[in-house]
Amino acid sequence: MSSELRVNVLRGSTANGNITIQGEGASNLGGATMQLQQGLTKLWITYNTVTTVSTYDSLNVSTLTDLGGTGGVVSVTATNVFQTINYAVSAETGLVVAGPCFMNIHTSGAWTTQAPTTSTFALMTTRYDAASILDTEFAAADVKGDLA
Repeated sequence: MSSELRVNVLRGSTANGNITIQGEGASNLGGATMQLQQGLTKLWITYNTVTTVSTYDSLNVSTLTDLGGTGGVVSVTATNVFQTINYAVSAETGLVVAGPCFMNIHTSGAWTTQAPTTSTFALMTTRYDAASILDTEFAAADVKGDLA
């Protein structure tokens, strides 16, 4: 059976920001449910730190800033802020100029002391042995959490 639903706005019947959906594997109306808004990515960005820091594409990002002149450490600022600093950031990198590396959500240390806020967090690309910061041709991050 095929069906199609076309709408411009979805709102919960008891509260605007509360829509519950049926989970996978549940038959009819039984089984697990989840709140739709909780599972959505609220911010994402893809960017480059080689030569100059630049954004390829993004959602809900107002600025990407090179911290301290080292391209491997950047600050991401959200356009629409989060309720608390307890949001989840996932990050990855590829096409690194100087070899294998890790992507870190960076909160303090020699390169920056920027702790996460409801609007800003820092990311750092380092060598696999954490010996140095690396520039990368492609990095990506996404954030899940409640918007204010």
